[in-house]
Amino acid sequence: MPLLQSNSAFSINELIIMMIVITGMFLILVIIVDPISRINHTRNTRRAADIVAVVEAVNTYQIDNAGTHYSPIEEVPFDTSYVLGTCEEKAKCSDEIVEDRCMDISGIGQFYLPEMPKDPIYSNKKQSKYFLRKESKGGLTIGACEPERVGRWGQAQIPSIRVTR
Repeated sequence: MPLLQSNSAFSINELIIMMIVITGMFLILVIIVDPISRINHTRNTRRAADIVAVVEAVNTYQIDNAGTHYSPIEEVPFDTSYVLGTCEEKAKCSDEIVEDRCMDISGIGQFYLPEMPKDPIYSNKKQSKYFLRKESKGGLTIGACEPERVGRWGQAQIPSIRVTR
């Protein structure tokens, strides 16, 4: 008696077509969701929050001390930018022209700034990757040295993340 054969398995052609369809759906999903841009946007948001924390700390110190800046800020010339940190090597910042040495404001006090913020990507303990510039017109500008590209694939731009007060 002959054995009956069952054709319940998928053929190789059906498997290849299914893989192509799944890959196409995955690519469409990646293009729509754009995870890299979302991750970059999240890190840029953290940078903006870190900058606001530094601005608030420096301004609160100035208010509490009769309008006098914290001594490292008071001593620097106007319109000159410094990377915040304790670096011994040359300070680097892609979004601002900075002096070769860093400005250390970590001693401003626990009440004002419990911990010096660090850039979410660059984990160098000596450079925060944030800069500070004392403006000749009054006020300070504090910004991020390394903001990340955000936006849709063909229209991505690098934002300038800075606060002047």
